[in-house]
Amino acid sequence: MRPFQHTNAQSLEQAGALLAAWDGRATAIAGGTDLLGALKDDIYAAPPDLLVNLKTIPGLAGIEAGPEGLRVGALTKLHALEADPRVRQDYPLLAEAARAVASPQIRRMGTVGGNLCQAPRCWYYRAPDNAFHCLRKDGCECNALTGENRYHSIYGSVRVAPPPCTQNCPTHVEIAEYMARLRADDLAGAVRQLVATNPLPAITGRVCPHFCETGCNRGDHDEAVSIRDVERFLGDRLLDHPELLDPPAPDTGRRVVIVGAGPAGLAAAHYLRQAGHRVVVLDRMAEPGGMLRYAIPAYRLPGDIVARTVGMLAGRGVEFRTGVTVGQDVTLAQLEADYDAVFLAVGAWGQPSIGLDGEALTGSGLELLTRVRQGTVTSVGRRVVVVGGGSVATD
Repeated sequence: MRPFQHTNAQSLEQAGALLAAWDGRATAIAGGTDLLGALKDDIYAAPPDLLVNLKTIPGLAGIEAGPEGLRVGALTKLHALEADPRVRQDYPLLAEAARAVASPQIRRMGTVGGNLCQAPRCWYYRAPDNAFHCLRKDGCECNALTGENRYHSIYGSVRVAPPPCTQNCPTHVEIAEYMARLRADDLAGAVRQLVATNPLPAITGRVCPHFCETGCNRGDHDEAVSIRDVERFLGDRLLDHPELLDPPAPDTGRRVVIVGAGPAGLAAAHYLRQAGHRVVVLDRMAEPGGMLRYAIPAYRLPGDIVARTVGMLAGRGVEFRTGVTVGQDVTLAQLEADYDAVFLAVGAWGQPSIGLDGEALTGSGLELLTRVRQGTVTSVGRRVVVVGGGSVATD
């Protein structure tokens, strides 16, 4: 918290004079439940230099009965208003409002006058029974931002936990952050924010199963944001403008070899090169890309998208060597001797067994897709059984 001066006012006139004399650099404090929290969070562009304490002014607190009803002082605590038997009997709605405006701790500190200008507007502080669904309590939504309080949150909300879209994403991409940059018309910043946790957005924007969208809070109102399409748009923008990425860090002098040019190998190459290391990628196939190039059909992932992604990495200094089989053309021991580090990203080309009699006579769906991409597929007959219901089976 930034330093400030503090003075006790003895009258409303003295408080008013002090606030006027400091010309906007002073503010009044009563219970302090809103103001002190705001000062600790440093949310004011110009925080006050002087706090004028109103609690020392006599006559501003308490509830008095009069001929026209009850008189409630501005410094009366919310808890006192809620608990007063006269208020509960004659003005039950007012008593209920005082109870509902904040949590028990805040109600015992906060004043009626101060809370009229409440800054946080957060159910975490306001809910009377401390039982509600929110990010601070392991929920998936911030009510001050997207819930009923969206029209009352003066300062927005603080990100205290990943939103559901990010929680559902296997790589925990910071989706809300790059969406915020898009709203601010910062396209380059959105691209950099996305690539910080997903270096292949043009590819994942086409083939990702988008678990993020199943957790999108927008689905509670109408339908989920089409996050994958936004990701695809940003990925294509990056391929068109690779200069949007920050240049690699200065050369560290360290050399890393990656075995396998599939998605894991390409992602590792991106991050290692970004860190300033010299990166060589080996692959046994004729072209880099692994299953991205040889297993996923072109209608879902066009080959030119993979080629351009590889080209972008090559343009940043990653060296690709294809037609190299580790164990035949070069040994693992040789790689360990020649490089500072070896990363094995050999992929999941193996065919799992499902334990059927005569399984050895069946064909591999993955192998069939690879032959289709290579143009070497032969007839498999007129009647075919496909065992499985995932992407490979469907393709």
